[in-house]
Amino acid sequence: MLKIFICEDNTEHLHNIQKHIDNYILIEDLDMEIAYVGTSPQQLLQYFDDCERKSEKVTGLYFLDIDLNCDIDGISLADKIRQHDPRGFIVFVTADAKSHLLTFEYKIEAMDYIVKGEDNFNVRIRECVKNAHSRYNSKIINALQTNFVFELSKGHTISIDTANILYFETSQDKPHNLNIYTKETKHQFRGSLKVIAKKLDKNFFRCHRSYIVNIKKITMFDSIVHQITLENGAVLDVSDKYIKELKNLMRA
Repeated sequence: MLKIFICEDNTEHLHNIQKHIDNYILIEDLDMEIAYVGTSPQQLLQYFDDCERKSEKVTGLYFLDIDLNCDIDGISLADKIRQHDPRGFIVFVTADAKSHLLTFEYKIEAMDYIVKGEDNFNVRIRECVKNAHSRYNSKIINALQTNFVFELSKGHTISIDTANILYFETSQDKPHNLNIYTKETKHQFRGSLKVIAKKLDKNFFRCHRSYIVNIKKITMFDSIVHQITLENGAVLDVSDKYIKELKNLMRA
C-alpha cells in the first residue's frame, strides 16, 4: 500500500492538505492511507526507524514544506527520506516559486513543486495523489502474462501464476479489499477491481461489479439465469450488460 506523509509547519496548510487528500482517497476509493501528518521532521524520520526495527519497507508519497522553521528544512528532510525510501514520490510545498532551484543543488528528484496560495493549489494536490497512485500500482500490483504479484500484508508479497487464478471478488466483510481464488487457495488483499481489471490479460473479464473471472476456468454458462460455474464449483452472477460480450469471448 502506498502511504502518504505530510510535513508542514503551518497547521492551517497542514490540515487543508490532509482534508483534500482524505476526501480524494475516499471518493476515488484508492488503496492509500495517510501514515503521518505533522510539523516535526524528526517525528517523520522516527517512522522509518520504527519500520526498520520491524524489517518493514516503506514506499510513500511525501508532501514536504521547504521551510519548516527548524534545524531540518524540507530539502534536507527529502534527502534523508531518500536514504530510506529511494523510490518514494516527493512533492515540495513552498511559498517561494523559485525555491525549486535549491533542489537541483541537492540533486533531489521531486515529483512536483506546488506554490502555496496559487489558484489551483488543491487541484495540484489531488493530481499528485492520482499520479503517485497510478505509478505505484504499475510497480507493485503486477498482472503479467505469467504471474500476478500482490501484497498480502506489510512486507509480505505473494506471486500466483495467472493460469491458476479462477476469479477475483470484492470482499463483502472488509471494505477496499479483494479475494483472489485458485482451485486450492483463497487470499485477501487490499485493492480494487477497477485497478486490477486494467492490469490483467485478455483471459480475464469483469462479468459483474463484484467479480473478475478467468474465462478459461468457466465450466458452465447459463445465459438464462445469468450465472457461470467455475472449476472449483463456485457459481457467480453475470450482469445483464455483460452476457453478450461474455458469450462472444467464450466462443473465441
